Amino acid sequence: MTLPPKYLSILPKKYTVLSHSEVGSRMWGMHDEHSDYDVITVYAEDTKRILSGYSITTNLPQYQAVKGKYDIDEQYFEISHLINLICKGNCNAIWAVTTPIVYDNLPIFGEIRNAIWGKCTVSMYPSIFGMAVSQWADAEKRKDVKSPLKSKSTAMRTLQYGRNLLEKKRNVFDPVVIRDYTLDEFDATFMALNNDVSLSDIPDKLDEEPFRDILMDYRVDQLDS
Repeated sequence: MTLPPKYLSILPKKYTVLSHSEVGSRMWGMHDEHSDYDVITVYAEDTKRILSGYSITTNLPQYQAVKGKYDIDEQYFEISHLINLICKGNCNAIWAVTTPIVYDNLPIFGEIRNAIWGKCTVSMYPSIFGMAVSQWADAEKRKDVKSPLKSKSTAMRTLQYGRNLLEKKRNVFDPVVIRDYTLDEFDATFMALNNDVSLSDIPDKLDEEPFRDILMDYRVDQLDS
């Protein structure tokens, strides 16, 4: 799969690009001809610099918009920071590696993707459902300046993702109908998920060792090369 039209990364050349993937409306199949591209770039800081004690950047400035026929927003994660977030159950980091839209990647990306695929933990619960609540609140907060249809639908699709992951152990990015959902509908869906999902049946947190091993192997290989 090729990168979006007019794609232009501002990532400094001193970093190694490990992957480009896409999140946002296109990941969910809810885009239209005006939708932008939300690109996640995972990069690696030089291992020798890390071992030499230099300070490293784990998060470059998050977004860069390329204006033109297409708008491209790019977010950057240094690989160690990404793995730390995944181990904490951060759904944004998990989406960055489980999204069905991957442009190009080195083998380490596939290894992380395989390690997280279908995994669910109690630690993921507050991130997923906290995001849904935040998305709904944002729709209400900005309703006078922006149509709440998309934001409300975004909150509903996040809840749906949570059900698929926590009940069925599936990373599924199914779209929802874009419409003006009511607060009662949101609350009912939210409460149903809380009642239906038994957190006692899933582990509290991820086993970090596979992810640490993947990162260690990459760093060692980088030194050897």
